[in-house]
Amino acid sequence: MKKIILLLIAGLTLVSFTSTKTTDFSIVGKWKGEDQKEVGYFIFQEDGYAFMEVRGMKLGGKDFEVKGKKGSMSYTIDYNTTPIPLDLIITLTEENESRSQKFIIEFIDNNTIKMAMGTPDTRPTSFEDVDSLVFHRVED
Repeated sequence: MKKIILLLIAGLTLVSFTSTKTTDFSIVGKWKGEDQKEVGYFIFQEDGYAFMEVRGMKLGGKDFEVKGKKGSMSYTIDYNTTPIPLDLIITLTEENESRSQKFIIEFIDNNTIKMAMGTPDTRPTSFEDVDSLVFHRVED
């Protein structure tokens, strides 16, 4: 059934004069993932800031401090590309330096995503190339 729907959507896109892809999916919310019995969270805010939480330690947002350095963590996402590219961007305020971590995501449904992590320089191209994790939305 899912393949039939995807073929229908692809066919409609091919005959359309405007090729704007829209989706009801939004990354905004709190997402829970588990890897080898370790639970972690990603929190994506509507204003473009992100948090990571592992073992009760929360890092990120508009203003955080770690090892005496102040910074912020934001994200960019492009819903019009498949797989969906997601970048987490950490900016060190005092050094005015930014670093990004590249991901791809695939939404399984509005409350479940598959996420694969690349490196700061390389984005994964598929979920088979790297280990990927499934995250479930626990809060909007």
